[in-house]
Amino acid sequence: MLENETLSNLWHNVTYTPLEWDHTSSSLRLAREVPLFRQFSNETPQPLALNTRRGAAQDLAGNWYWIDQDESGIRCLPNGATASFQFWTSAEHNEERIASNQATFMSCQPPQPASLLLRSLAITAQRYLVVGNVTGHGLLIFDLQSGNPPFPLRWPDTTEFTPWDLAATPEGGVLVLDRDHQMYWILDEHFRLLADAISPQMSSFQAVDPGSRVAYIAPLYGGYALTGGPRVPVSIEPGPHGHTLILDADISLGYSVIYEYQGAEQVAMYSLQDAVVAQDPALGEGIAARFSVLGHDFAYIESDVNMLSSGGQIRERGCDCQSAISLSDIRHILYVADQGGKQAFAFVLDRTDTKLIDQGDFLPLRSWNGKAIVASNGQVYYDFAERWVPIHTYTECHYAGLAILTTPLHFATDTATSGEPFDSTIPGCTWHRLFLDAQIPQGTSIRVRARAADDPVLLLQAGWNQQPDPYLRSGGAELPYYDPWSDMQPVAERTGTWELLFQEIYGRYLQIELTLQGTGRSTPAIRALRAWYPRFSYLDHYMPAVYRENPVSASFLEHWLANFEGIYTNLEDKIEQAAVLFDPRTTPSDTLDWLAGWFDLVLDPLWSEQRRRFLVQHVDKLYRWRGTVPGVEIAVRLYLDERIDESLFDFAGPNRGNVRIVEHFLARDVGNLVASFSEERRQPSAPLTAEVVQEYAHRFSLFLPHNLHEEQLALVRRIVALEKPAHTKFELEPYGDLFRIGKVRLGVDTYLGESLRFTPLQLGSAYLGDNYLAIPSSFDLIERLVLLQKDQNSGPVSNPNAGTIERVP
Repeated sequence: MLENETLSNLWHNVTYTPLEWDHTSSSLRLAREVPLFRQFSNETPQPLALNTRRGAAQDLAGNWYWIDQDESGIRCLPNGATASFQFWTSAEHNEERIASNQATFMSCQPPQPASLLLRSLAITAQRYLVVGNVTGHGLLIFDLQSGNPPFPLRWPDTTEFTPWDLAATPEGGVLVLDRDHQMYWILDEHFRLLADAISPQMSSFQAVDPGSRVAYIAPLYGGYALTGGPRVPVSIEPGPHGHTLILDADISLGYSVIYEYQGAEQVAMYSLQDAVVAQDPALGEGIAARFSVLGHDFAYIESDVNMLSSGGQIRERGCDCQSAISLSDIRHILYVADQGGKQAFAFVLDRTDTKLIDQGDFLPLRSWNGKAIVASNGQVYYDFAERWVPIHTYTECHYAGLAILTTPLHFATDTATSGEPFDSTIPGCTWHRLFLDAQIPQGTSIRVRARAADDPVLLLQAGWNQQPDPYLRSGGAELPYYDPWSDMQPVAERTGTWELLFQEIYGRYLQIELTLQGTGRSTPAIRALRAWYPRFSYLDHYMPAVYRENPVSASFLEHWLANFEGIYTNLEDKIEQAAVLFDPRTTPSDTLDWLAGWFDLVLDPLWSEQRRRFLVQHVDKLYRWRGTVPGVEIAVRLYLDERIDESLFDFAGPNRGNVRIVEHFLARDVGNLVASFSEERRQPSAPLTAEVVQEYAHRFSLFLPHNLHEEQLALVRRIVALEKPAHTKFELEPYGDLFRIGKVRLGVDTYLGESLRFTPLQLGSAYLGDNYLAIPSSFDLIERLVLLQKDQNSGPVSNPNAGTIERVP
């Protein structure tokens, strides 16, 4: 199978290729000519110094934190604000220490200096702000949920420890890099040291497997030595599969090296020597060369990308066609900011070949001060003055002007990579048509040459035959009911399936040469290529032999009849594959309304295609459940739920989804009737009256989220009116009315939902029944420790649930 990310290497194996794979559009295009973002020629380049690094992190509410200029406090930029404020300083730490020492029992902690030296910070998944405390020989841990003063986590005095860089792990722990002592440490979500070895000084209880990783609470006794690894480690990041990545910035080498560790074991190293192909203005216009990157900081993210792999085969009416199939994979991406301070580079981490693949993105860093680059929620940010802005690809780039793409010629020597030419298995085969799923903007072009032979050795000696320019098909792809650009709606002009009829191409093996030419500002892009064979000749099958006697007229008639063959073959293929139209999973999007009409169903045009397909696919089950409580609930959730799947029909567990139906007779007020029961006979003293039955029978309430607007409520009311039994009546209730007596079933509907009134209690400004008492523990985090509870009369408080930073007076 031919992987798309190696197409340029397999088909154009040179040091610098003018072709690249665009992951955004899943197509092959002319390569971007990425410039080096240099300073003005009259300025002396000044690389960023390592002491400009401060470390930064973003919490779940979007608030930014970083070490201040003096490295003795923490600044914060609230979400949506334009100005930062001092979140915490060493002076506050000293005031809290003095206040605690005035108690009857003095603190056993050693005296702290008036000012602390802080290095780097990180925010864990459990909402702890962790700061490296160089002066205190350890870490400071802030509980952002409860707003308590920092908890000092000290390393033993006998252990060498100088924190330099911190990074939060996906599991809730922290990575700590000690640059001075060539060490790094791993702490879990409870700030316990993770170690790969058992120390005899720790506990008499030892692990069964000596190589297993276990957690110790105290004392902290050792980290992982970077022996034989980075010389000048400057940054640490969590890597793929629980590994650790460390950036080495040894200026004597002139380039950086990224080391990958699993505990104490170094599993890989990735060099940034000659890792970037860029246009340097100093070399002249249009001249590309390879450059090395010396990193100042880096960040790691993972992303899901749809990739195309060739090798799929489709057979229609005796014709074979090589096509493309869709795959999904996870890409490991590293963003490395250069010490020049002007530019960042994005690399794909190829863990198979242990190398970095340049993405070719132009990522300028405007007025970057060098505090840090930070990965948060799949996006990478850098500091711009006192703001944090995402790193974006500068799209106004320049493309290569010309590139030649040839299909493989030689047979593959191994089974891992297929590189053989197109093989029809038919000696003397007449190749029929070529189809390109491509985008060819105005001013650009794709020219085609081809050659064929019965022997792959002779294929190299055969001459190229120039083919006609492909034309854009008006009816879409030749494959029945196939839309190659369905994921890019609306499509740009001159995008679709391009076709040409092969001219004088005979032989078992085929090789194709594509010449892509751009304007510099635009480029053609190819998503898939399909070559059809053998030619189904109307002249040979349907015309008398006399029309084939003259070679010149026969050739003209052959090509003229091919026009009709192309039209009728397309119609015949659609008739043969008509079963695709009857399956909601495969039918084209423009036929969904027609298929739904078979069930007397009208689809809402505002619904997404995936939601409409799901409705048509399960319409028989919905009709069977129509008029029942599950049927009404499913119909409403089908409209309101953000994501729908087969679990929509799973009613094994109660209270699924954000919609609930309460039948009134199940929540009726029977308190007076129960009070009149006889203990001896266990019989009611009076029967239910007609008024009681009329009040509760055939009525139900539908509980909905409170944030629906009027149009959504109107559509929900319409859906319920169509799905409910005709003799019933209903009412819509927001979640704010969830706990009204007589409206819910105890133990079934009585649980917390979204509500405008469900807010923390503020004394003197709220009613007791409309609020809850705030507690330091988080509602959505399990087994979270609360550090150093105290009287909430002073000190900084972070309220991430509200998305703002505030202080309690």
